[in-house]
Amino acid sequence: MTRRKKILIASVATVAGLVLGIEIFDCVSFRRYCAKTDSMRTRMDTVCTFSTQAWRGNIVDCNGNVLAKSDTVYDVHLDTKLCEDSVWGKILPELSAGFAAIIRNRTAPEYFTYLAEGRAKGLRYMIIGRDLNTRTLDSLRVLPLFDLPSYKGGIIVEPKQKRVHPYGDLALRTLGYVWNNGKSDDIRVGIEGSFNSALSGMDGYGIMKDKYVRRPLGRVRHIHKAIKVVEPTRGEDVPITIDIELQAVADSLLRAGIAGHEHIRGVCMVVVSTDNGAVRTMVNLIRNSKGDLGEYYNVSIGYGYEPGRIIAPAIALAAAKCDSALSLNGPDFTSAEAVDGMLERCDAHKFCDSLKTMLEGGYAFDHLELEGLADLQMVMPEDSCWDEDSFARIAGGHSIMAPAFRWIGLYTAIARGGEGIAQRLAGPVWSADGETLLNDPIMVFVPIDYNLCSKRQADAVTESLKAASAKALPGTAFDMAGMFGSSFVTRMDGNYTDSYGRRAIQSSYAGFFPADKPVFSIICMAYTEPSEDLHSAEEITSKVVREFVGSEIVAERVSRTLEYK
Repeated sequence: MTRRKKILIASVATVAGLVLGIEIFDCVSFRRYCAKTDSMRTRMDTVCTFSTQAWRGNIVDCNGNVLAKSDTVYDVHLDTKLCEDSVWGKILPELSAGFAAIIRNRTAPEYFTYLAEGRAKGLRYMIIGRDLNTRTLDSLRVLPLFDLPSYKGGIIVEPKQKRVHPYGDLALRTLGYVWNNGKSDDIRVGIEGSFNSALSGMDGYGIMKDKYVRRPLGRVRHIHKAIKVVEPTRGEDVPITIDIELQAVADSLLRAGIAGHEHIRGVCMVVVSTDNGAVRTMVNLIRNSKGDLGEYYNVSIGYGYEPGRIIAPAIALAAAKCDSALSLNGPDFTSAEAVDGMLERCDAHKFCDSLKTMLEGGYAFDHLELEGLADLQMVMPEDSCWDEDSFARIAGGHSIMAPAFRWIGLYTAIARGGEGIAQRLAGPVWSADGETLLNDPIMVFVPIDYNLCSKRQADAVTESLKAASAKALPGTAFDMAGMFGSSFVTRMDGNYTDSYGRRAIQSSYAGFFPADKPVFSIICMAYTEPSEDLHSAEEITSKVVREFVGSEIVAERVSRTLEYK
């Protein structure tokens, strides 16, 4: 080896040793400095956790149609301090015009002022738009700043989940929602609230290691390293018994029937499958304080009312239980004269006990959250308010109150030959791996008396109901077995009239069809504000029931059900 090479190698080794020595010295000094300094010591090896939201499951109807699902939407913010002054002044007019054309929350001049003021205040998280869909976000991408990385343009895009309903407001009150009010526990309503755990799935999580590491030549590098990452598990789909196509027909007919009748306060329609008690339709429409009509309140469950004559089947059956010699064959129990004759043979205490057992039932809400349930209210002989006329009032469907769900349970049992059945709304629910999350169908209403009456008695009652429907609701697409009933609405002060002498009325039809081979039981109810128009409520219910039963989709469902029986 030549002397020149030896000198070169020695020089390189000396320089390398010097650099290595300096690095070692700096590293030791850096570590000692960090160990003595609180702020740097926490940065040396910070561990934090993070979570990843699971994708929420869908709610589907009995035919697999998706009624509620989650879509990705975006909140867009702007860090106004990142853009240089020279660039900001040039792009501000174009940016304002673009926001006005795409987001449309403000005009272009209003956006110009809004952005300029935000810039002057130095806002680092200025809201541009909330819940924007992917198409809107793509349109924004062509505007200034949006085509730059966030650390240069200052655009902050935050994706999140939003619950959407492909069928709009149909069955909205039944589907419900989960809302965090920021003060206490979540507010949970309907199916969304009841099955929140199954729908939510399992959020993912992980541990993030946050380190500041010294690099050569005195540089410091910030390192994020995720460790022990658990991926989120998607929420389960929850099937409910609602048939959204039947729901759409009922909803449309009720809205059309109410149109032009501003004094109608609320309406509902419930349709139940007589085969298994599945609730196929549950429409609840009510006017809010502004007069807008929508699914704001569960009328069919929460509104208790005096039924009027639709109570007649229960009166006849209760009388038959009081007097075993009483036959329901022949006499038309729907007439006032026949009812009077029955009551003469009954003991008031025994009769009222039988009637209460028949109608009371119970709500089963092990997995279902339904607020504001209306209980059965009935004057009993032992009550202080009982008088000599109470017996007759109850027989006429007064001095007794219950929601639509209780009354339709009565007619469903008669349609089934006297056998009561629990009305169900959802379930069962299975996980993706086949594990049963909720095995039993989720019940809405469970009758106390499953043996309502004998098959012979049910047939006799059905014949009277067929005659009543043929008279009150002629020309329907299917033979109906049911009755209309009306009653004045009792005010909070106990009177029927307001200070102007006006009355509010409630009218309903309850029955089942086809009368001889029942597929569906149905109840439709409407109630009014105090008004001089006392006939529109009954006209609306009769028209809606007739048109619903005559619709093509109902005919198809009846035909399909009878075909499989």
